[in-house]
Amino acid sequence: MNLDSPRDITAALRAAEIGPKKRWGQNFLVDGNVRRAIVALVQRRADERLWEVGPGLGALTELLLAAGPVTAFEIDWGLVDYLQTAFAGTPLSIVAGDAVQTLREEAIRTGAPDVAVGNLPYRSAAPILSALFELESPPRRIVATVQKEMADRLVAPVGNKQYSAFTVAASAVYRVQRPFDVRPGCFYPVPEVVSSVVVLDRRPDPVCADNRTLFREVKDALFAGRRKTVLNNLKGRTDLGVRDADHARALLGAAGIAPTDRAERVGVEAFGRLTEALAASRGGHA
Repeated sequence: MNLDSPRDITAALRAAEIGPKKRWGQNFLVDGNVRRAIVALVQRRADERLWEVGPGLGALTELLLAAGPVTAFEIDWGLVDYLQTAFAGTPLSIVAGDAVQTLREEAIRTGAPDVAVGNLPYRSAAPILSALFELESPPRRIVATVQKEMADRLVAPVGNKQYSAFTVAASAVYRVQRPFDVRPGCFYPVPEVVSSVVVLDRRPDPVCADNRTLFREVKDALFAGRRKTVLNNLKGRTDLGVRDADHARALLGAAGIAPTDRAERVGVEAFGRLTEALAASRGGHA
């Protein structure tokens, strides 16, 4: 089958009695130049373990297999059956089910990957990426195709309207680049939005590596009300160990954060300092 031909893909889906499912946001990549450009960004070393999330019909899979074994995560049982037949005899392992759950389970069972790749469904890209960020040992590199709007959030600078809790979560662990956008016509079915390829390289100095759970809680607390100041978002969080408004002011002062700022004005390093100040005030218990 020509994986760059919508006609061949349609015929293959019909023969297998499956099809792209809107509820999972399935859009198959049908441009060979884009496929090769994405795989070129992977830069997998010979001894590295690679996971692919959302392989679809194997457009990236067949290229990725040229460099070594691939573990693919696929929620659609029809596609799982198709891939098992199409790639029989190759070093492809398939994990069936919801990737957000199975990524964590597979990491516990066999260990985390060195590299993760995926043409991610628009609707579930954020939870899938978050699951990778939150692995005990996150991949050293992630190459993902996502909706352009999500890419904007991932690379947004502090103070930008796209800067969000998701930006902070990614930036705490990764340096993010957006090498190129992908036009809708490169997919079948054709989506209504532009996509972007993002590359995330793990930082040598991740923020709050020893207090990751507390860091996530602090981040979410400050972004809980985007229109509120960080003081107003923090002062009532007794569940986090914040005693009162004065305690919140002291914590923010220790982190170098103005109490009147909103969360989108707080850089990832400052979130880290605030987490460490809170951990210290709780006796180091995170």
